[in-house]
Amino acid sequence: MHSPAHVESLLRVEKHVVRDVSSNEDVENLFHSYGWTTTTSTYFTLKSERNDEELKLASNMKVPTYYNAPCLTSMDMTASLAFLNDVFDAFTEKSNASSIIVAPLSNTDKINCDVMTKAYLYNYAGVIFHTENPSSQSSRICTDLDKSLDITPGYSFVKGAPRLSINAARQRLSIPSYVSLINQVVLNDLRNSGVVHISRACQNTINPVNVVVGHLDGKDDKGTVLLGGHENAALIQVLQDLHTLQNKGWVPEKSIKIAFWQSTNAIMEWYEDSKNLQTIDAAIHFNSARQINPPNQFAVPLYNAKTSKETFQLIMRILDIHLRISPVEGMSSSDLRHRHVASNESNEKEIIAIEYSVDDEMIRRDVRALVGIFIVSVTFVVFAIYYLVVDDLAPEEQAAIKFPTSLTVAQELGHALMSYAHHSPGRLLVAHGLMYLFLQTWAIPGTVFINLLGGALFGLTLGFPLCLCYNTLGSCFMYGLSRQFGGALVKRHFPAKLEQLHQMIDGHRNELTLYMIFLRIFPFTPNWFINMSSPHLSIPLRQFAPSVCIGLIPYNFLSCKAGLILSHLQSKSDIIDTETTIQLIVVAVAGFIILPRLKKHFAS
Repeated sequence: MHSPAHVESLLRVEKHVVRDVSSNEDVENLFHSYGWTTTTSTYFTLKSERNDEELKLASNMKVPTYYNAPCLTSMDMTASLAFLNDVFDAFTEKSNASSIIVAPLSNTDKINCDVMTKAYLYNYAGVIFHTENPSSQSSRICTDLDKSLDITPGYSFVKGAPRLSINAARQRLSIPSYVSLINQVVLNDLRNSGVVHISRACQNTINPVNVVVGHLDGKDDKGTVLLGGHENAALIQVLQDLHTLQNKGWVPEKSIKIAFWQSTNAIMEWYEDSKNLQTIDAAIHFNSARQINPPNQFAVPLYNAKTSKETFQLIMRILDIHLRISPVEGMSSSDLRHRHVASNESNEKEIIAIEYSVDDEMIRRDVRALVGIFIVSVTFVVFAIYYLVVDDLAPEEQAAIKFPTSLTVAQELGHALMSYAHHSPGRLLVAHGLMYLFLQTWAIPGTVFINLLGGALFGLTLGFPLCLCYNTLGSCFMYGLSRQFGGALVKRHFPAKLEQLHQMIDGHRNELTLYMIFLRIFPFTPNWFINMSSPHLSIPLRQFAPSVCIGLIPYNFLSCKAGLILSHLQSKSDIIDTETTIQLIVVAVAGFIILPRLKKHFAS
């Protein structure tokens, strides 16, 4: 535990203020009422605020900036400007601490961090990044910069301001006093001005956060299991359920700790205090609405679980790995078995088993939901197509109605439907759309044949935009189903593919729509997997949908055109007529101009 006086010695901050520590008596009394002993520790986090920040030209004109970096030190200085034409330009000589680097913003987070580190090492007062569209890129300068405000003893100071967090220290990130982002117009003004005046006042507030830890001793001193959370209701539920088991004969073989953190900031500070993890075998966050990944220098297995009656029962299975309990009413002998944890390797294996046991329940729930939705949708589509088309066909035409699994079957189906399309085009159009949406939503092979039918039945003018619309809408339906019911399934069965795609996309977050279009045109990853995984890669629907619509234009156009050609094919000369030749030349020229540029742009 650090006292306010000790914290003051750790920091070189201006106008620091220590607020009163709130009382933890209610939490302590709650633990005591269930027979737990408690210890309380106080940690401190730093909140940085700025006042009256201005960036002015030599003419005293104020210019706008687009990034609120942490306010590390107050400033009131006139600085000369040194312009880098490229982020890879070498720093030639050290500054006299009154110069600022002006550099282009990179698409790569690490490169921007490196530029700031070099500016710091060469004694520059700051870095001003510039880009054409700063509003969309303001959050992508250097991720670790925003994580560098917690108080971590043992790591280097940041230009006389708060110490770096463990995450930033591991990245060897050092940052100059001033960091901002401007647009191209302001860049031209800076070139003409040659100097800038920076003024701002920083207010750094030290905020105490309290951690109450409850202790329940086990039968012997073989280690400890940690449970942790930061919501009152979840803590009460856990204590009640554990107390109920105790009353029925449950005796922990290992000791249990329950850490109650006031906030997520407290979680980070508590984990960074090395003495807290030295005897912990495993840690379970029992009320994590979102994934919590605190610094974990001892490599203790961590597991995040949601708080509900159902998930708590799953957590008890996790505890059963480390706790021996006597048989109680309603539990089978298999639920009470004990597995010894003998090494770090076995620890990892046990945690993998834990994750699978929890995910199994989620997967079973999601599969039940998906099977139910699939049965309803396939029933609806079958009855709709039968009512709209099949029931209205002559017997010889009905015999040709088969699912188009090959080109020959698709041709037979097209010929059977073409006469029907002349007197009932509306009914056929609805049936075609329903079939397309069904196949695309459930990633069932066959949409290429539905595209061929679209071109054959409705022509290129109507068939192409319809198929493009169906393709986009069906992909969005699959996106929604995966977001609601597919998270555990995708992460269980495609972890490597998901991680690979995640790394590819993370490098292009600032131009995500364009990159998604690139992935559709150059399918390094199957389209069905992109549809399925996108909601789990933080790709919003507003960027997902345009990527499908634009990226699959070539595929839909060519397949619809092929269907139109096949429907009118009488001789070899029909394959390449004048109209088709012109259309293909236009597509080829557009591809020749656009596609190499896209490929070169995203070559990394």
